[in-house]
Amino acid sequence: MSLVIAASKFMATPFASDYSKTTMLRLLHTADWHLGHSLHGVSRQPEHQRFLDWLLLELQRQQADALIVAGDIFDSAESIGCRPNPAL
Repeated sequence: MSLVIAASKFMATPFASDYSKTTMLRLLHTADWHLGHSLHGVSRQPEHQRFLDWLLLELQRQQADALIVAGDIFDSAESIGCRPNPAL
C-alpha cells in the first residue's frame, strides 16, 4: 500500500506575506521493503521485483516529486552483499 501526500511548498518571494505563488509537492510514502528476505528458505526475489516494478509505475502515475521510505529497505546487511571483515 502507498500513500501520496500533496502539500503546499511556498516559492521564495520578496515579500513574506506573498503566498500566492505556490506549487504542490507530491510525496509517495512506503515502508519496510525488506529486500533480500527469504521465507522458509525460499527466495522472495520475484515478489520483490514485482513490487519494485509496481513502485516505478506508481511513481510515474502519481507524478511524485519524492519517495519516502520509512523503515528497512533491505532485510539484512547480507541482502546487499555486505560481509563481515575477518580482519577486524
